[in-house]
Amino acid sequence: MSISDTKIEIDLDQVEESSARGHGLDFPRTWLSDRLEWFLGGLGSVVSFIWIALVLIIVGTVAMRHFVGGNTIAIEEAQWHLYAFGFLIGIGYAIIHDSHVRVDVLASHFKPTTRAIIEFLGIVLIILPTVWLVVTYAIPFVQTAFVRAERSASPGGLSNRWLIKAVIIFAFVYIGLAAFSRLLRVTAFLYDRFGGVMLPYGIRMGINATLLVGIIAVVITPFQQVSTVFAPQDRDIARAIAGAYDLRRVSIGETDCAMRPSLRFGAVSADEPRTAPIVFGWKCTLSGVTFNNADIQARPDETIFGLPLTSGPDASGVIWLESRYNPISGFRVRLELTSDPRLADKS
Repeated sequence: MSISDTKIEIDLDQVEESSARGHGLDFPRTWLSDRLEWFLGGLGSVVSFIWIALVLIIVGTVAMRHFVGGNTIAIEEAQWHLYAFGFLIGIGYAIIHDSHVRVDVLASHFKPTTRAIIEFLGIVLIILPTVWLVVTYAIPFVQTAFVRAERSASPGGLSNRWLIKAVIIFAFVYIGLAAFSRLLRVTAFLYDRFGGVMLPYGIRMGINATLLVGIIAVVITPFQQVSTVFAPQDRDIARAIAGAYDLRRVSIGETDCAMRPSLRFGAVSADEPRTAPIVFGWKCTLSGVTFNNADIQARPDETIFGLPLTSGPDASGVIWLESRYNPISGFRVRLELTSDPRLADKS
């Protein structure tokens, strides 16, 4: 028989078993881990399309460089940002599918229980504390970038640097959820190995529901803190009140602004380039307000927050505002009052 007639059959399952991935542990699934992995896996699949966009941008950049004779700095920076976004999300996605590289030359000789304990300790003592630490420090990092309207230092670079910095928060929350899902499966494995008995269905569902509520709270908390980045600053509120009512000076002790449910979108006007396409609504409670009228003789009887304009010691009240944000220019362009401060304290 000739060599050309020889058939080579490859058993892919056996190859997988012999590979480094073949030593992976298949931890039992739980109700909550399945739902977390379904959500995170779907989100990761959607984000994976970012690689198509990245390839198209790279091909376009190369084409511009060879056929047009140049490319823009903004396009180059967009490549870096897309790569960073995809890479950070990929870390959590790999945790879900147990695709991270391990020291398999050692792990393959450990007992399954020993490996599960190592993974449990790694998640509890390393991954989750790291996620908490990064998210905690990333929130003021993003806030500073937004307040300062930070943009690229290169001429013609991208604005809104806070957006790519906010990806750090998003990605590490994603990583934390993926690690927590893995922790649930590892815990179920160890519980069974150490002689745990199956709990009644009602108790298991109650535990899952409690954990699910906790997860939702953990996820919402950092993004609530990020939303305060958009809140109007004290000086902006004081300037808006002073400008709307011809006041000489307005000082505010404390503010507590909550974003209203409505978020309006519109088009940037060509006639008025400073019009912002995104409008955030705010309800702000003010306290410790002092003010002075610019022309006391002209308006001697007017009051604000129930006090005469000539004196405002420790006045307090509620006002509604709209902060207009322009993502193109990268800063808030206008803060408008939508309620009369002279009547606001009665609401």
